[in-house]
Amino acid sequence: MKAQTPPGSLSLFSSLRAIRQRSFYSEEVKKYGPVFKTAQFHHRVICIANLPLAHRLLREQAASIAPCPQNFTKDVTGGFLRFMSPMNYKIYGPMFRRAFARPVVEASSSFARKKIHEDLAGLALPQDPLNKLKDLTHQIFVRILFGLEPGSPMLDKFRSSFAAMADKSMSQRLGTAGLAALADLRAMLRNPPEAISSISDLAQQLDGTLNDTVIDNLLFTLRISTNDAAGLLVWILEFLGRNPYWLDQVRKQEDPTLPSRIIKETLRLSRSEFLYRRVAQEFEFENFRFPEGWLIRICIAECHLDPTHFAAPYTFNPDRFLGPPPSDHIYSPFGIRDHACSGVEFATMIANLVIDELRNYDIILSGPALAQRGFRHWNHWCPSSKVALRPRT
Repeated sequence: MKAQTPPGSLSLFSSLRAIRQRSFYSEEVKKYGPVFKTAQFHHRVICIANLPLAHRLLREQAASIAPCPQNFTKDVTGGFLRFMSPMNYKIYGPMFRRAFARPVVEASSSFARKKIHEDLAGLALPQDPLNKLKDLTHQIFVRILFGLEPGSPMLDKFRSSFAAMADKSMSQRLGTAGLAALADLRAMLRNPPEAISSISDLAQQLDGTLNDTVIDNLLFTLRISTNDAAGLLVWILEFLGRNPYWLDQVRKQEDPTLPSRIIKETLRLSRSEFLYRRVAQEFEFENFRFPEGWLIRICIAECHLDPTHFAAPYTFNPDRFLGPPPSDHIYSPFGIRDHACSGVEFATMIANLVIDELRNYDIILSGPALAQRGFRHWNHWCPSSKVALRPRT
């Protein structure tokens, strides 16, 4: 007898609930178990809400599972790192890991600290902080990735061309104007600034010859990382604003690991929501049939709320990360197995500096503690609160 697809509903109603109801996947787990199906409009999706199962699935069925890239990747020469072919990733993966490593990132820490100090002072009035934090993280990432900061001769030209390239969403191709801007940026960055940065490190690794695969990946990393890091910072403001005890503990400066634990707990409760893959050819797993063409959604957020591993899982408690780090079969905020997020050092450096600067402020939140997101299944949830920072006297 042929195996059946997992239990679950493929109805339009379920698809709409998955967009608007943050608890949708947790409720489906309770109803059907850790492997179930749902629909995302015209896509059929099998969800895995168990990290050990997800690890085993990706290991055992590696030949039958493919990446699930967005449309922007078609414009990236050689493929974007997260979705790159194994042959290309074998070449470029180690190069970018070195270029994104702590020694390179920390070369921009003085600029980042100054920029954070200036920009957080601008949150004096209640506002949605996301756009301001996107601008903040964008400028810091431009410094980390390309060595460009105010006073750099090519900065204005870079900003203009990048704005034209980034005019479309990540689900769209660049189009004629975007491709022209990308070509301008490639030509501009062949000879990068000498400041220590990711691009200067890659130029050194390549004996001074930067190719389109390297430059394209840096530019699209800037697009993605800016949004990801800004989203993390918004949630840090939300959790510290709702739980001022932890900001008081930061001010005491008694435990140097506390900022790192605040970041880990923020990632556990938000931002680390899902991974997607595509079934390239049909296979069976856990006695279920995975049909060709269906999507696979690894439900990271729901795994991070498992009370088996995290006591009082909905409570913001950075002390749960005291002691040895949890296994990636329990906690995987930056992805699992191959092609995991390579921008970990970027995000953690900026978040640490922001938490340190927040010692000088009280965080004032207005509005209910609700989350919201756009009308797409791949949009991330973000707080609905208005935020103001009041300097401490």
